[in-house]
Amino acid sequence: MTDFVRVADSGAGVYYAPQYLALELGFFADEGLQVETTVPGGARLVEYLSAGRADVALGGIWRPLMYRGRLETLTAFAMLCARNPQVLVARRPPQGDGFAWQDLVGRTVTLPAGAPSPGMFLSSILRRAGVDASGVRFIRDLQEQETARLFRAGLGDFYLAMPPLVDELVAEGYHAAVTLAEAGGPVPWSVYYSAPEFLAHPAQPAARFARAIRRALCWLLAWDPGDMPGPLQGYLPGVDAWLLARSITLTRQRGVWIDDVRIPERDLLRWQEAMAQEGLIERPLPYREVVDPRPAEAAQAEEVRCHTCI
Repeated sequence: MTDFVRVADSGAGVYYAPQYLALELGFFADEGLQVETTVPGGARLVEYLSAGRADVALGGIWRPLMYRGRLETLTAFAMLCARNPQVLVARRPPQGDGFAWQDLVGRTVTLPAGAPSPGMFLSSILRRAGVDASGVRFIRDLQEQETARLFRAGLGDFYLAMPPLVDELVAEGYHAAVTLAEAGGPVPWSVYYSAPEFLAHPAQPAARFARAIRRALCWLLAWDPGDMPGPLQGYLPGVDAWLLARSITLTRQRGVWIDDVRIPERDLLRWQEAMAQEGLIERPLPYREVVDPRPAEAAQAEEVRCHTCI
């Protein structure tokens, strides 16, 4: 029996590579799942779930947290990205002892529009570093394609970029000032979430889905990135194979992917505290109100031979 699962993604990028691999290498099919993906964008994920146009959404956990108690009840069940994959790119190399967060004061930082999470995350890092964010000029409301062109044309001093764009900029001579994966530490950055009905299905599609994703994560962590552009190229058209392989290598080195799809309670609490300070939620919610750990725990309970995943 094959179960049909529709996934709505918040975007497309290297950081979603494990899902693409699960599709291309047949890991979903091995679990008896026929998975179809669409990319409506982050703002429409909840709409797709509530209208029955998707069974699962992939994006930031801040959205189901923000909606809970206000609109839809959505529950996260598996993690894809265990750290923020963004990199702060500088127009010029750092002076003296290297980059410090204080260097942003009096400077302009461009944050591509689309979600509040990058700005929230950066603000939380600045607070921990003792830097007053009011002294930093942020440009927040331009789309990525615009901001990338404008940054290259001279707009702003720093640019918060996602891979593979960050790796493209560095190849052009710009400078990776700091990775948010390292500066911000572990955080459930990209997760799968759904309505309660999907999680309660007796055929357990959520656990099978999580198992396929974990298998793809293991494959991604074990294999040569040079072998990956083939299966991934169709999902990232226009990205050269060498750039894609390099971006995968660096994203992997930064710890964005791990071989565990469970959503860590302590990391989620830290992220919720940052959200509460920004006003998206009133206070951190109990873990099991927003996370159903059973699908991910079932996926982790089965041994995956990470070096021979296929």
